[in-house]
Amino acid sequence: MTVFARSYPLEDIHVDASGDGRTVEAYAAVFNVPTEIRDRDGHYMEVIAPGAFDRTIAERGTKFGVFYNHGLTLHGASSERGSVPIGTPVEVRADERGLYTRVRYHKTPLADEVLEAIREGSIVAYSFSGRFIRSEPSRVPRRRSDGELPTVTRTEIRLTEFGPTPMPAYEEASIIGVRSAIQSGRSLPARIVRARLRRMGVL
Repeated sequence: MTVFARSYPLEDIHVDASGDGRTVEAYAAVFNVPTEIRDRDGHYMEVIAPGAFDRTIAERGTKFGVFYNHGLTLHGASSERGSVPIGTPVEVRADERGLYTRVRYHKTPLADEVLEAIREGSIVAYSFSGRFIRSEPSRVPRRRSDGELPTVTRTEIRLTEFGPTPMPAYEEASIIGVRSAIQSGRSLPARIVRARLRRMGVL
């Protein structure tokens, strides 16, 4: 069972007029999107199958950790401050698109900083980690002689935690919105987010 972490750049982010600005909706993973991966298993295309999270959601409901950047620094070292959860999941479910999450952010300095960065578009990714329980094939095949990358489909994933990250690797998941009564109607269009990602060299 391979331990892993995956991150996704945002497609879209907006702030609507309901709530108090502390509830974030985001897709932590997307289904059926081939994504090029380089990790300790090799160089390959990865696909997350619909249903990959069904068992872990059935067993745990919303009892997952929510951390900024997996509780790590940008250099991958443990962060004492980052190891404190920044929010509590109120909904985690799989739909036709991917793994949808809705999180109530805590009233802490770190959570406030992350929320502001999401609103301003400077945090441009969501990330999750856990273990691959079942994959097809079970091991990453060698690269073909014609150079085409092999494809591995992740059919069962044991989710451990998820949350925002400044280090994107995928391109399809998105923060859908931060519910806000204070900044009524404020939005950051997808085209602006994509332009920022291009400047960062992500897209």
